[in-house]
Amino acid sequence: MYRAKGPDESQPVVVGSDEYHNGPPPTITAIHGIVTDQVSGKPIKNAVAECKGSDTKSTHTNASGYYELINLKDGKCKLKIKASGYHKEKTQIEISGGGAYQQDFALKPK
Repeated sequence: MYRAKGPDESQPVVVGSDEYHNGPPPTITAIHGIVTDQVSGKPIKNAVAECKGSDTKSTHTNASGYYELINLKDGKCKLKIKASGYHKEKTQIEISGGGAYQQDFALKPK
């Protein structure tokens, strides 16, 4: 995740995946997490996170491996993560009554 440059800074500040502890506000129904390489522990950029349930939503991870799917409906969500050069991972999450659900993934290289 990147922070905008301040007036006296020449370079943006990079926040690593192990430093990001926030997430969406608890008033938004969301699934969020970090996707990393299982071997190196490094974040995976541009992995696809897809939730299929009452509706289908998808997004890509950022440079810190962070993804966020927001405004989800109550019900079962089949969450799948895929990235080039890695085995895909999937899990099922039961969304009930709103809130933010954290689901991190460590993908195994092919």
